[in-house]
Amino acid sequence: MGKLRELLTAEAEKFRSEKAKHQHALDEWLGLLNDLFAKIDSWLKASDPEGLLEIVPDTLTINDPALGEYKAPARRIILGMAAVEIVPRARYVIASIQPTGEPPVRAHGLVEIRTRGWASHNLYQLPGGRWYIFDRSRPLSGVEANPVEALDADRFEAAIASQLR
Repeated sequence: MGKLRELLTAEAEKFRSEKAKHQHALDEWLGLLNDLFAKIDSWLKASDPEGLLEIVPDTLTINDPALGEYKAPARRIILGMAAVEIVPRARYVIASIQPTGEPPVRAHGLVEIRTRGWASHNLYQLPGGRWYIFDRSRPLSGVEANPVEALDADRFEAAIASQLR
């Protein structure tokens, strides 16, 4: 028996278990992203009754340190010559965030709002499918956690509008 076969035979159960855990984490993350983008699409549609925005759904290959390589949804929003991208960054992040009136907590996922390749806003995910927004143009307050606000239609629209001007 060759060395590779020995390894696979000896570690088969461990590899199966790790693969199942990995797939569960990936499926959970993709579900959260799909829910987020469905919400974003509905907000964009409601804010653009004249159809001036070009909203381009996309699928990107993400290379996530914890989940490996996978395909994830993204959006490109175009108004005239200006464009904004909404791109997943990572499922697990080291960022600590502090929602208004709550203690600091470690974020569970990160999506960026980008213009010309630079992130202007971070969308952080917390358990229960809760999303928060952080404006990267705001100066940091010197605390350990980034102060964030709950993501809603108004805050999302303000972030997009600031980048399409």
